[in-house]
Amino acid sequence: MGRKSISHIRKPEILRCAYKVVDEEGFMGTTIGKIADRMGVNSGLLIHYFGTKDNLIFELVDYLLERALEAYQSFLSGCSDPRERLYFLINAVFEHSDNLPKRGRVFWSIYALGLRNEKVWERLQELNRGLIDFCALEIELAEKAGVVKVDNKKEVATIIFAVLEGYGYFRSTLPDNPYTAQITQAMKKNIYDLLGLDERR
Repeated sequence: MGRKSISHIRKPEILRCAYKVVDEEGFMGTTIGKIADRMGVNSGLLIHYFGTKDNLIFELVDYLLERALEAYQSFLSGCSDPRERLYFLINAVFEHSDNLPKRGRVFWSIYALGLRNEKVWERLQELNRGLIDFCALEIELAEKAGVVKVDNKKEVATIIFAVLEGYGYFRSTLPDNPYTAQITQAMKKNIYDLLGLDERR
């Protein structure tokens, strides 16, 4: 089978394919050649766009952030009431909505790589800061609507992010824990208390 025309191939398509290859094979098993073969294009195309596998990985982290923010924005697009948006988002995160991103194999592969690669680690920090900024913006929108009163939105958004990260790690590593319901309830209450929301939902 011949290589397909590359005139329409762009970075987003390459990154989508790279994501799938990393998900299946991890970074150790991922090569520029494997990604190119999966796409049916010449390796030179990927080298043209990214130069090296390392550069492709850096952009893959940025791609994860873009995907996450797009997923959250799409998830909330049908909900215009600021109070409902907060409840909707908090409940969805704790109930593992299929429409929201999860910390799966690609993220953990990048995390492990970041422990040994300073540039990847910096990109991961940017990813997390982007998610905190998104949370702070939602809090700000709710405050403008008179739903909550939060003096330091960035601080509260950071605490919420930390709680959710801890919860996500717990659910990933102990999926069958008999105390999951109690832990979920306690962590949700912590977030409601931080925002000054009741637990009516």
